[in-house]
Amino acid sequence: DYPENADRLEADAVLAIFTDGVSDMENETSAFFGEARVGETIRMASNRTAQGVLDAVLTATSDFAGTAPQADDLTMLTVRRPAAMLASAPHHPATPDDETRSLSP
Repeated sequence: DYPENADRLEADAVLAIFTDGVSDMENETSAFFGEARVGETIRMASNRTAQGVLDAVLTATSDFAGTAPQADDLTMLTVRRPAAMLASAPHHPATPDDETRSLSP
C-alpha cells in the first residue's frame, strides 16, 4: 500500500515527473546528470510551455551526455497550468480534477 497525497497545481506552475533514466544520464567521464541539474533545468525553463520544459530537459541531458551511450530510457511527463485557464474559469471549490495526485512508497 502507498499513501496518497493531494496538492493543487497553482497558476503558471509546472509539474514534472521523470524516471531515474533522466537524472542518471551519464557523460563520457561517467558523471551523472543528477536530480539537482534536472531541477535547475526545469526552473530555468519554467516560463516555457510544458513541451518547452520537456525540450529543455532533453536538450540539457543530451548536451551533458555528449558522445556517451544512453544506458537507460528517458521518460518524463510535464504539465503546466496556465494562469489564463484560471482567469477564464468560474470560481469553484477545488475538485479532484483540480489536484495532482502522487504515490509515495
